[in-house]
Amino acid sequence: MATGATTTKVVFFGDSLSDNGNNKKYTDEGGKVWSEIFPDLIEANASHNFAMSESTTSDLKNQIKKYLVNKGQLTDKAIYSLLSGGNDLKNAPLDMLVGPVVGNSNINKIINNLKAAIHKINADDNSSLKKQFLIFNLPTTAPPQKALLVY
Repeated sequence: MATGATTTKVVFFGDSLSDNGNNKKYTDEGGKVWSEIFPDLIEANASHNFAMSESTTSDLKNQIKKYLVNKGQLTDKAIYSLLSGGNDLKNAPLDMLVGPVVGNSNINKIINNLKAAIHKINADDNSSLKKQFLIFNLPTTAPPQKALLVY
């Protein structure tokens, strides 16, 4: 899946699933997280990782701000990865997670935080071009041996 000259870099925001060591890298000894492999797969010229393990969707705005301070403008020649929300659910009280999804304040908070991050990235420059995003569905938070049974 090479993107050629249109994608010059990949920028990662999110939690431990993308954190390549900014806070704590969760892999087997010497292993790589997906964010260390993906840029090579699409032949990106560069990658920048601002994901932080233990973060929630409310931390995305700080990660984006840190990117802007350290790297400058958000360009339309990049792919922006947002993989976050698992910690929001893991840390939520159980009574916030049961019941209907519609009107669930914790689910709405996750959605609104992700939307705000997308809007911030899209609105950062005066370009009429829209940015490219890679947005993931929330992974299971079950232990790995139980997660296999879900699929």
